[in-house]
Amino acid sequence: ILVGDYEGREARMVKMFLESEDRVMALGAGFGYIGLLCARRLGPGRVHSFEANPMMEPIIRGTYALNEGASPDLTIGLLSEELGEAEFYVPEMFWAASTNPISGARKISTPKISLNERIQTLQTSFLIMDIEGGEIDLSEALKPSSLRKIAMELHPEVTGQDAIDNMFNRLSERGFTCRWQSNAGQHAYFEVS
Repeated sequence: ILVGDYEGREARMVKMFLESEDRVMALGAGFGYIGLLCARRLGPGRVHSFEANPMMEPIIRGTYALNEGASPDLTIGLLSEELGEAEFYVPEMFWAASTNPISGARKISTPKISLNERIQTLQTSFLIMDIEGGEIDLSEALKPSSLRKIAMELHPEVTGQDAIDNMFNRLSERGFTCRWQSNAGQHAYFEVS
């Protein structure tokens, strides 16, 4: 944040690939920056941010309040195939929480929200994910829909490279082509072919 490169690759993907007709779901809202960046370009009614960690809600809402008029909608919960409750692990640096167990982290519960139902209801065309390894499971759960674009941060240190390679293959089988990948290989953008 202090050096001006916070979420730099995600912001770059937004600048490169977001179009005026897009409807965005930003998963892993973090501090609210990427959703806000999208809402400034599209208007707030076209952007919906989701954050699984309930401890982040006041921070995100504070960020949005400072940027009145350009704020996306915010939902607290974990996108999933099914409804219910999910275990979520919150370390001392609570913004780096995950569904994967973290040594010394506090385990909390967060509501599960149907991924495909939200994509359909919101007529989402662009899905942006920074969900600390959860992108592997969610990409498996995706069903045919209005979705045409996916941008994501990859987490090989959490998921392993084999899981990422398998995810790329599954997305390809579903008609998505990787159009851009960062030099370090930790960010990727897909479009329907």
